[in-house]
Amino acid sequence: MAIAGTEWLILGAITLLVIIFSPSSMVDLGRRVGRAVSEFKSGKSKVIQVEHDGILAETAEKLGIRTEGKTPNRIIEEILARASRDTH
Repeated sequence: MAIAGTEWLILGAITLLVIIFSPSSMVDLGRRVGRAVSEFKSGKSKVIQVEHDGILAETAEKLGIRTEGKTPNRIIEEILARASRDTH
């Protein structure tokens, strides 16, 4: 199986990057990219958590439940308890 033109281009680009940048700087670049990706993912999950907390607070307020000093799990428990009590 012979190497096609595109594969030679990719190999040449990788070789050029290794020659221009030392191997240690390539490893450092890889670490930076990895950190950036992990920070992006963690930031995304924090935004989702804040949105859920906002919805919880809004729902609790509509039901007359105080949210000050309570964890999101405790607020959920109180919302569910209020909902089950109101349906019976």
